[in-house]
Amino acid sequence: MVNIPREAARGLSADMHVAAVKSAYAVSETPVTFAQWEVCRRDGGCDGYSPDRQGWAANTPVVNVSYEDAQAYLRWLGKRTGITHRLIREDEWVYLALAGRTTVYPWGDLLGAGHANCLDCKSKWDGQRTAPVKAFKANAFGLYGMIGNVAHWTQDPQYAANGPTRRCASKADYATILGASWADPSKYLKAEEWACFPKVLRDDTIGFRVVRDPPVNRCRLVLLPIAGVPLGC
Repeated sequence: MVNIPREAARGLSADMHVAAVKSAYAVSETPVTFAQWEVCRRDGGCDGYSPDRQGWAANTPVVNVSYEDAQAYLRWLGKRTGITHRLIREDEWVYLALAGRTTVYPWGDLLGAGHANCLDCKSKWDGQRTAPVKAFKANAFGLYGMIGNVAHWTQDPQYAANGPTRRCASKADYATILGASWADPSKYLKAEEWACFPKVLRDDTIGFRVVRDPPVNRCRLVLLPIAGVPLGC
């Protein structure tokens, strides 16, 4: 888990749907992988579901998992660690993806070549499949794969007076995905690009990562011996 600093996302345009981050919290360095999902399944969690790996490696993001499947993983993780975890909220996404910067992408204002995995990002995985979760450089917060490779299921915003509204508010059984994927054109790689999909959808372009709310400490990551399940420390 990577600890996110106690500061607000300042200087970003209002249409970016950003959250003011009032307290530190921890976000997983990478999307959940097939290997981590398999630990959950073998431990009796994740409703016993085994997503189709499509021949992709264990260290690639788990895909073919729905929003509801992601919630099953979070319930198992909470039971296993004694700590509540959740998905990234819609209104936190831009701040986390850009690591508090005001650039178009985490690496700058130009797409360039080989910074991410999308349909035309000039990586060796473009338009074919997912890449390993640490195939590209992390952003300034130490988070890998926030843009490209897999889109992410996200959680509803934390509502407050004059706060953000839910993007998929008109569709009760839908959730927002952000981040774009290996199959998307680069024009969708901007951090504020989003779409609504049914919560039951299982697709090979969508994954998720976990968030742990306060209290947190300075420890970055603790792994169980049985395959990298994040624990509180």
